Amino acid sequence: MASIARRTAVLGVSRLAQRALVFLSPFFMVRLLTVEQFGEYRDFLLYATMLFTIVEFCVNSSLAYFIPREPDRERVYFTQASMFVLFTSLVAATLVLVLGGYAPSDVVREYKFALFLYTLFLCNLDAWQMFWIAKKQTINVLYYSLTRLTLRMTVVVLAAYFSRDVKTVIWSLVAFEAIRLATMAGFAARQRLFTRAFTKATLRRQLAFFGPLGLSNILGAANIYMGQLYISAVLGPASLALYTIGTYLHPIIHVFRSSIGDVIMPEIASKTDVPHNEALVLWQRATVVYCVVMMPMAVLLFYYADVFISVLFTSAYAEATPIFQAFVFLLVHACFDFSLPLRIVNKTIVFFYLSFVAIALNLGLMLVLFSMYGILGPAIAVVVS
Repeated sequence: MASIARRTAVLGVSRLAQRALVFLSPFFMVRLLTVEQFGEYRDFLLYATMLFTIVEFCVNSSLAYFIPREPDRERVYFTQASMFVLFTSLVAATLVLVLGGYAPSDVVREYKFALFLYTLFLCNLDAWQMFWIAKKQTINVLYYSLTRLTLRMTVVVLAAYFSRDVKTVIWSLVAFEAIRLATMAGFAARQRLFTRAFTKATLRRQLAFFGPLGLSNILGAANIYMGQLYISAVLGPASLALYTIGTYLHPIIHVFRSSIGDVIMPEIASKTDVPHNEALVLWQRATVVYCVVMMPMAVLLFYYADVFISVLFTSAYAEATPIFQAFVFLLVHACFDFSLPLRIVNKTIVFFYLSFVAIALNLGLMLVLFSMYGILGPAIAVVVS
């Protein structure tokens, strides 16, 4: 248990570092760009994030299941994951290039070629974290994340500081991810992680695992980002900037929850000779950890939401406070992670069915509540769904 706790802590720090562009860059960007410019920047990242979710398709998460169970085939599953993501990224990037001119967002129409390249560079050869987690080498995840954090943050902030121009910031991101992709391709080749030893059977087995997860993840992402997409199309970048700051908690919640789950997943998956009811004791303990950490945090953040927003993002974003308070309730929801035991017994199709229920409920509520509460309506719809 102590080993799991250490790896969870290391992975939590690593995930926070990796997502630092989402967490930390707003502190600087709201001070370097106008509200309108920051909204355009977030609009680009919104569509890039949606595309990443579609392209990644939970392919990389399958490594945490298969490598612990079949360690002698780690190169096979790493190669297959890379091939799957390459295929989906090419399809998604081509659609961006062909259909980007018809997007509801002015930002996407203007930067469709940048979004095309960014999708290709960002998504490919990004399986390192799950690969190292599966091998219980979370310290490598920390090193990788911190390096990527430092370089990416430096590029984005310096581009904004010297240019005060959204176009320069976006293209600097594209250039950074191009260099990262080339570097990691060289690293994978030197480590001889690519192989031709895969078979139709291993391809089908991996696809059967991540397929339902990927479909449900896309629907889940659509559920979460539906409000942002709607506000971007209807109200424009300035309102999107306010909504983005209000939803600032969501990626942080995901980091804490996924860090514990991803560490426990290989532990349980590797116990092939242990009954599931015994192995899942780890999951029960994880639920206690979630509650101890997140519930007190939820109370404090709800009560001091106005202070949190004003201090971190300046008073220009004070209108985002009610949205922030609505998303605090997701901290309580995150304490109960029922996805982990279902993944352990490979019942991932359940996620696909339930995602339809959530997205239908979200869409119906959003259309009703937006007319009643304006920009706060989509936030309430997300939390309820």
